[in-house]
Amino acid sequence: MIIFTDFDGTITRQDVLDEILQRFADKKWLEIEKKWLAGEIGSLECLKQQMALVKADTSDMEELLDSIEIDPTFPEFSSYCFTEEIPLRIVSDNFRWFILHILTKNLPEHRNILERIPIFANEVQWVGTRLEFAFPHSGGDCTHGCATCKAGIITKSRAREKDEIIFIGDGLSDRFGSREADLVFGKSKLLEYCHKNGIEVIPFEQFSKIKSWVESKRKLAPKKLPL
Repeated sequence: MIIFTDFDGTITRQDVLDEILQRFADKKWLEIEKKWLAGEIGSLECLKQQMALVKADTSDMEELLDSIEIDPTFPEFSSYCFTEEIPLRIVSDNFRWFILHILTKNLPEHRNILERIPIFANEVQWVGTRLEFAFPHSGGDCTHGCATCKAGIITKSRAREKDEIIFIGDGLSDRFGSREADLVFGKSKLLEYCHKNGIEVIPFEQFSKIKSWVESKRKLAPKKLPL
């Protein structure tokens, strides 16, 4: 079993990028968002245009990121995965710097676990109050134009490791990843999308439910007999 999880609105209670745009970007970002929701542009082009409108120094950004809350049951879930040696990976259209800042603040006693969670996300660095971006996980074999190609990352993982894929998410940016998973845990817009498109999905609100499901499945798994 390999578990992939989204970040914004899934691990966090708020959509972090929306919070950043509302605080630091010109209101033009809302028009760009409408184009993405209408399918006129992919998330890569959407983020490039939106984040170009952001002006903030690192201290202001850190202050906002410090206010972000995470699912209170995620620390226990990540600890369980670590103890049981279940691969847990984050796939996100967010930016690694933002993700690491939020997780480090909210999981101060789990730094050894954080260091072992691969994060597939975008990159950001500051030039004064201007942000520069890179999208190392965009592309893939599809034509959806995603900033982080969640479907491609999952497909490559399956080809290498040939294991069951569990995907966890909440939004429309997760829909392509959900198509490639064996089972989806979804909420909000992703849950609606899966229901409409015949994708097997289990509703959830907190990671505690997913942890209980994984525990039950592992207890029911057939034991390997000694040779």
